This record gives sequence, structure tokens and C-alpha cells, in this order.
Amino acid sequence: KHGRVIARADGQFAFADSPDQPRRFYGVNLCFGAHYLSPSEADRLAERLVRLGYNALRIHHYERDLTQSQADTTTLNPQKLEQFDDLMAALIRRGIYLTTDLYVSRSVPWREAGIDRDGHIPMDTFKVLVPVHAGVFENWKAFTRAFLGHVNPHTQRRYADEPALAWLAMINEGNFGNFFKDIQTFPEWKAAWNRWLARRYATRQALAAAWDQELKTEEDPANQSVGLPERLQADGVRARDCIAFLSDTEREMVRKMKAFLRDELGCRALVSNASSWTRFTTDQSA
Repeated sequence: KHGRVIARADGQFAFADSPDQPRRFYGVNLCFGAHYLSPSEADRLAERLVRLGYNALRIHHYERDLTQSQADTTTLNPQKLEQFDDLMAALIRRGIYLTTDLYVSRSVPWREAGIDRDGHIPMDTFKVLVPVHAGVFENWKAFTRAFLGHVNPHTQRRYADEPALAWLAMINEGNFGNFFKDIQTFPEWKAAWNRWLARRYATRQALAAAWDQELKTEEDPANQSVGLPERLQADGVRARDCIAFLSDTEREMVRKMKAFLRDELGCRALVSNASSWTRFTTDQSA
């Protein structure tokens, strides 16, 4: 009833209809099957939460059940969706604001993302492939479109239009610094790294001048032969530049995701991507 949650210039949250009044949110976290209850259980849970003083809830690890037993992992299960809608409506009726991540742990087959390989993409591998592999990024978009485009029959609103869905994180714990060893194994990341170097340094000579002896004789961005550092925590210019590269790559990924949400889906929820786990170095790059 207060309209959307907005972010003020001073960093405070406020409601759209009273922007001068800062608001605080106190929330809890539901995981996995906890989102899929009977209507009476959903009402009991929502009532208990609001009576305890909570006004926010995080929807977490929800996609496994939401896409269960479907032909692909971007199609929503009708039975699970009905339960999910029941709970969301019960929370919304009581003024509880919601947040979620658009990728957490959905188990995506390699071939569904256009990669000719048996089995499923490991959770953390999916996270790091999103910015560098077109098929994985399209899979992220397809699930996001299905989820946010769904109309909850109790509210008669798409989740993309739901004022109570106040905040969206693009990828849960997706900080690239946590998965650098995994990143090193994918040629798409090495190619992206060399393209970034070619943009940063106009010529190989300019790169050699900046890196001095760290640039090997056989390395040249023009033929995508410059290797990633062995460790992000290493001394030297190669690791320094790699931290900046990862930071730029994440910013560009979120920019594209935000444009997709705003321009294609018409979703105005506040956007974040900062549930970063442990290795924050790439998020601290100037």
C-alpha cells in the first residue's frame, strides 16, 4: 500500500509514497522446500512472521523445487508454482517485503545451455560462466523471464510488477574471486581476459611496457595467448590487472542484466549483486 521501496540518495530505503521517511527492514530466510506449503500453513507462517516483528523475507534456494520434473530448468512446475504463489500472497497481504536471487542453485544440464557435454553444470560453474558464455547467459534470462513474467493469481500481478518484491540479486554469492581456480579452466574466460587487455593497452608494446618482465615473450593479446595469473593474491601487475578485469566483467554483467530487467521485463525492483561470500578483492577495485 506504500508503493515500491526506493533507494534514497543518502543510501536509506524509503517507500515511494513517503520518500522523506527512511525505513528499516528486518527479515528472515527460507530455503528449499520451506517455500512450498499448504495454503493454511502459508497463512500460519506469514502470520507468525509478522507477529514476531519481521517485515521482510528472503526467498532462497527456491528454484530446484520450482522447476522440478519439467522438460527443462527454465519451465516452472505448475503444482509448485501454486504453492509458491500461495505463500507469496500470504506474505504480501501482511506487508512483508521480499527479496531473492535470480540464480542460486538450479541444476542446469550442460546441453540445456548449449554445451555438448553429459550431466549438469555445477552450481558455482554456472555462476562464473554467465558473463562469458552466451548459452549460459540466455539460460539465466529464460528462467528470469519465466519467473518474473508469471502472474500470481492471488494478486493479479506479475512478479516483475510486484511492489512487495523490493530487491533482486542477480546471482547468489557470485563473486568471481571465490571461483578463480574454476575460471582458469575455461577458454571463454581466457579469451575475455585477452580482449580486456587489448582494450586497456592499445598495443602489445604498451602492455610490455606496463608489465615489464611479467609479460612472456610468446604472450600477445592479439592471439589470445596472455595467461591469467596463477593466484589473484600474487604480487605484480598481472594479478593487479586481473582483479580490475574481474571487477569490470562483473559490472558489465550486472549492467546487461539490469537492462534486461528494466527494458525487456519492465521490472523496477532495486538491483544488487553483492552477496559475495569471502573473497571481496574484485569488488574493491577502484
